[in-house]
Amino acid sequence: MEDQFTSLINQRNDADKVSLDKRNLVINAVKGDLNFGEDSPLCESIGYVGKSERRSGLTRKKHKGQRHRSQNPAAIPKAAKAVHLIR
Repeated sequence: MEDQFTSLINQRNDADKVSLDKRNLVINAVKGDLNFGEDSPLCESIGYVGKSERRSGLTRKKHKGQRHRSQNPAAIPKAAKAVHLIR
């Protein structure tokens, strides 16, 4: 019974791979079409997230209790302080 279950899961995974490959071909065709492009609603309806909707993923995590550099004079380099004093 367990072997049959594993076989069915493998069949499902194979079918998912085939359908995802086909979906990617459709998305690439829509992205390459001058009438649509990669930020079109058609791409969104297929499940693709366009460039304008993507975030960079860049995060600057702060440690607990850490303040912004402008609020912490100790974090400003000495050279920057000297330039500020000269002006």
